[in-house]
Amino acid sequence: MTNQIVVFGATGYTGGLVIDALLRRGVRPVLAGRGAERLAKLAEQLGGLEYRVADVDDPASVRALVGAGDVLVTTVGPFEQFGHPVARAAVDAGAHYVDSTGEVGFVRALRQRHDARARAAGPSIAPAFGYDYVPGILAGALAARAAGAGGPRDGRSATSPSARCATG
Repeated sequence: MTNQIVVFGATGYTGGLVIDALLRRGVRPVLAGRGAERLAKLAEQLGGLEYRVADVDDPASVRALVGAGDVLVTTVGPFEQFGHPVARAAVDAGAHYVDSTGEVGFVRALRQRHDARARAAGPSIAPAFGYDYVPGILAGALAARAAGAGGPRDGRSATSPSARCATG
């Protein structure tokens, strides 16, 4: 399993938005969530997409969603409660991690717990990758790059794991 995009929380509202955006771009994501029946129905409605059942209360099931090189997009919140097992599973697998949180405390804790391991292993972690954070992160990264600061990846200006992903 490599180079797949897995949307965890696929049957929820935000998961649906992510899936719609991916499908419009010709990407066929793997759907993931707790309810096998709901996932099967959604997968069928969307043209026979692959789906997998996982629950944050069963970390092994979340870890089984992704492998090295995959992208795990999670919309399962509240993130303070449910996000850490998902992020840990992605980093452990060597998969890239993207979430839709708006919880500042979670973003800070995510960096403290997982950023160093992710940097050492190679995958990017991009929390708070929602409409209200992305424009500022991208604008800051582009401004830093244009100013010759090397961008957020050089370690001098990194303030969040999101900034790392925004610069490629």
